[in-house]
Amino acid sequence: MTASGPAPERSEDFEALYDLADPRAYYRGLAPSGYAMPAQVAQAVRRLSVGRRPFHVLDFACGYGAVGLLLRTGLSMADLYRRYADAADPSDDARAFDAAPGRWRIAGLDVAGRALAYAQAVGAVDLGFCENVLEKAPSAGLTAFLRQADLIVESGAVGGLLAPALPRLIAAAAPRRPTILYCPRPNVDPGPIASAVTAHGYAVAPYGAPVAYRKPLSAAERSTVAAAAAALGLSSDAVFDADGFMRVQMRCAQPS
Repeated sequence: MTASGPAPERSEDFEALYDLADPRAYYRGLAPSGYAMPAQVAQAVRRLSVGRRPFHVLDFACGYGAVGLLLRTGLSMADLYRRYADAADPSDDARAFDAAPGRWRIAGLDVAGRALAYAQAVGAVDLGFCENVLEKAPSAGLTAFLRQADLIVESGAVGGLLAPALPRLIAAAAPRRPTILYCPRPNVDPGPIASAVTAHGYAVAPYGAPVAYRKPLSAAERSTVAAAAAALGLSSDAVFDADGFMRVQMRCAQPS
């Protein structure tokens, strides 16, 4: 159980937990799955930003700002789960995390306004843009940030939305050509995303070896993911590792 009701059993159950003023119910729901993608993305950002300061990152669908928190504090996902398991007041989180900017200037983009405000309040992001780029072009403020951006990241939660969103972000960034790092789950077809960015002069390649995303939240979710992945031509061994985690192949799109 979470503070907001039954424990989530599939990714769709997080819709009720994704835009709260207090992220504890969200993290408590995720903890049993060992959700690890923000840490994988943060480590990739560290590698991609070596020797570059300041390094401008747009976190697409940033939610409560886990990627930025991990970058700026050096904490692990296990640390976040421990922190959010307690009953502390969310107003104490900014002081508890003390997220120093370091060499990264981070903007968060999300339609979840309360989650985005929390990410800003704790220092996970410097700027927050509550915008739906599926429905309209980026605002003047988001466009200004994109024209400085070195990297756009997405940590796997909304892979199916990237194909229509990325062309708008790429167009707004021009003449800047930021690298794009995205992480479609194994039940998300990566083809439309690759087509969307290659049509704008990008080349897509796998980024490293497949990494652990999270464990399914229930047997039913495991079956659903396995069936969707099988329809994309992926075997069970390609979808789940020996510990039961879903595998994610991170992908990097760079200007060709």
